[in-house]
Amino acid sequence: MTQSYLKIAWRSIVKNRFYSLLHILGLGLGIACCLFIYLFADFHLSFDRYHKKAERIYRVVHELHLDATSYDKGASYAMYKALKNESTQVEDAAILISDQDFTIRIDNQLYQSNKKGAFTSSEWFHLFDYHWLQGSPNQLDEPNTVALTRSLAKKYFGDKDPMGETLLIESKYPVKVIGIIDDTRTNTDLKSDIYLSISSLKIIQPDIWDGYFTNWAYLNSTNNVFISLESQKDPFAIEQVMKRMAEDHMGADVSDYYTFKLLPLQDIHFDTRYGGTMQKSLLIILAIIGFGIMLVAAINYVNMVTAQQSSRSIEVGTRKVLGGSHLQLFSQFMTESVLISLFASLFALLLVGLLLPLANHSILVNEPIQIGSFSNYF
Repeated sequence: MTQSYLKIAWRSIVKNRFYSLLHILGLGLGIACCLFIYLFADFHLSFDRYHKKAERIYRVVHELHLDATSYDKGASYAMYKALKNESTQVEDAAILISDQDFTIRIDNQLYQSNKKGAFTSSEWFHLFDYHWLQGSPNQLDEPNTVALTRSLAKKYFGDKDPMGETLLIESKYPVKVIGIIDDTRTNTDLKSDIYLSISSLKIIQPDIWDGYFTNWAYLNSTNNVFISLESQKDPFAIEQVMKRMAEDHMGADVSDYYTFKLLPLQDIHFDTRYGGTMQKSLLIILAIIGFGIMLVAAINYVNMVTAQQSSRSIEVGTRKVLGGSHLQLFSQFMTESVLISLFASLFALLLVGLLLPLANHSILVNEPIQIGSFSNYF
């Protein structure tokens, strides 16, 4: 019976090929728009959710209360050390000194880091889940060492194995490549291309102020301080600990102007006050628009099918005369609708597959969507 329905439905689609094509194009465009919006929203919602400790990781941020309140994502190196050594409620702490700009010499070739350089230690890679293709994060605790992303290593060394090679920072400070990191993921805000050992900071920047490492108030937006809390720990309680620490290290007269907070890792991408690049309200609006487009496409399809029924009245009457039941007629028309919907879905998938690379190249250049990264919440 089902095979008969399919044959008759296919014959009807071919016979009314003009209207069938209109149905497929109309529904397909609607489904394609909804699918693209879904992929875009799901991609942004997946930012940094793949880290195993994602639900327990927080960024230390602060507010400065003067005539107006200003917000900053940065912290101080001394704060990182205090949270790591003085707070028993903090499970792990790590710092990444990002947005470093310097010249790199390899043989006789010069390169610019373009603010993609960073200083950190193995703690950063123990807190977050980066995929090391070669080497070990523990080697980054040694001075004069560096880890590169795979794409940058390819740019610098081509097909040559980069492990053990030497880079000259500012043409005079040699560092050895001890690791290669996979950088194929794009759904993350925690990305640099060059990871220098933080023990090399004083070597590479000898003029840096000694108070940079000891002064709690030396707050800098390039200092990315993250902590992880043990399960069931209340972030608000840690914020109170940070408040007391600030009073001890900065003095009450200074600390009163500052409020230190913990920003959940999963909120970083959406909080524009602290450097977030996307607003959840925009994703909600896009979802509403997508629903509206799909609703219009469905209503348009129903209206067109209804308008066609007058031209198919003879067919329906003949089936009834030959003993066709209401259920059989309903099943036949539903089979046609399912086939039309299936073809429209295939057309939508093809359209999205063709247009997504173009959108990544011309519209989503900074954060290109990757199909393989959707719904990666693990």
